[in-house]
Amino acid sequence: MPALGLVLLLLLTGCGLLPGAQSQPEPLPEFTPQLEVELLWRRKVGNGQPRDTRLQPVLHGEVLYIAAANGVVEALRSDDGQTLWTARPLSSLSGGVGVGAGLVLVGDSRGALVALSAVDGSLLWQRQLGSALLSAPAVADGLVVVSTAEERLHALEADDGTPRWTYRVRNALLGLRGNTTPLLVEDVVLGGFTDARVLSLDQASGALRWELQIDDPSGSTPVARLRDVDGALLLDGGSLYACAYQGVVAAIDWQRGQLLWAQPLAALHGP
Repeated sequence: MPALGLVLLLLLTGCGLLPGAQSQPEPLPEFTPQLEVELLWRRKVGNGQPRDTRLQPVLHGEVLYIAAANGVVEALRSDDGQTLWTARPLSSLSGGVGVGAGLVLVGDSRGALVALSAVDGSLLWQRQLGSALLSAPAVADGLVVVSTAEERLHALEADDGTPRWTYRVRNALLGLRGNTTPLLVEDVVLGGFTDARVLSLDQASGALRWELQIDDPSGSTPVARLRDVDGALLLDGGSLYACAYQGVVAAIDWQRGQLLWAQPLAALHGP
C-alpha cells in the first residue's frame, strides 16, 4: 500500500507538469454595484442547521420566526433582531418553521409536530405523525397540513391538533431526503412528491382532485430514474410551477391539473 500510494502521488503531481495543464482564468468583468448593502443586525439561534434538516426562517408581519436543529425556536423583531421569546419544545428539529393562525409549527425526525403560541412561544399542542418532518408545515383557514418522510399528507385542526384526514401517496423505490411544503389555496392542498408527481387534494376531506406526473422517470438504474419534486412549489395566478430533480421545470393549470408546458432542467430546489 505505501508503494501504491507513492505511485498515485507521483501520477497526480505529474499531471500538473504537463504543458497546458494550467489555464489562466478569464479576467473579472467590470462591476458597478447598483445598491449598497448595510448589515443592520446579526443574531445566532441555537446551533444552526445541518445538511439533513429542512429549517427555514419565516417573516410574519414584523416578527421573524427561526428554529435550530438542537430544538431552539425564537421570535425576533425584524427591525433590530431583539428576541421576543425563546422556546425549546423538542430536543431536536428537522422541519419548520410554519406560521399562521397564531401558531408557530415545527417538527422533528421522530414524527412529532409541535404548535407554539406566536405571541409568547408557549406550547399549545403536540401530535405524533409517525415519520420525520422534513419541510415546513402549512397553515390556513383553521387547517394545518404537514408532509412527512413516508410520503403522507396529514391535515389537522389548527386550534387543537385534532386529525382531520391523512392521505398516503404511492411510494417510489427511491427518493431524496426531504419533502415539499404543501400549498393551501382556496379549498385545495397542493403538494409535490417522488416520481415527479404533483397532486391536489380537497382541504375538507382529503379526497384526490387530480394527480399529474410532470416527467417520465427513465434510466437503467433506480438512481437514473430518480425524479423527485422536492423543492417548494410556486403559484402565480392560474399557473403552478414545479421542478423535478434530474427532470424538468413545469407549469401546471392548478385548478384542472393540466400540464401547460415543461422544459428540461435538473433542479433540486423550487422555482
